[in-house]
Amino acid sequence: MSIKTNSNAKIVHFGIVLLFMLAWSCATNTSNKTDSTALLETKVFEIQNGKYYGYEILINGEVYIHQEQIPAIEGIKYFQTAELAMKVGNAVKDKLESNKHPGLTKEEVTFLLGNY
Repeated sequence: MSIKTNSNAKIVHFGIVLLFMLAWSCATNTSNKTDSTALLETKVFEIQNGKYYGYEILINGEVYIHQEQIPAIEGIKYFQTAELAMKVGNAVKDKLESNKHPGLTKEEVTFLLGNY
């Protein structure tokens, strides 16, 4: 009879461990979607002593994306003006606000900047 009691205790113990693992998994679920209450902000910064520009996307004041080069374009190309950096940064921010992946395609960048 003690073997059966020991087996039942193991089953109960296993069930409790499984329950805690499930609860922990749900509590720590991280996804690419931003919290609907999160404050998203685009900031432009100078690089190479003001010769070029980049942008950052901040979520609740913390840097989430730091981009010094034009994304999705072959080679290393920089934003020539703060306005162009802000335009692309805002497009990325808009995607995040729509719970979409923040990456831009070459076509999207070309649409925003023209044939760069």
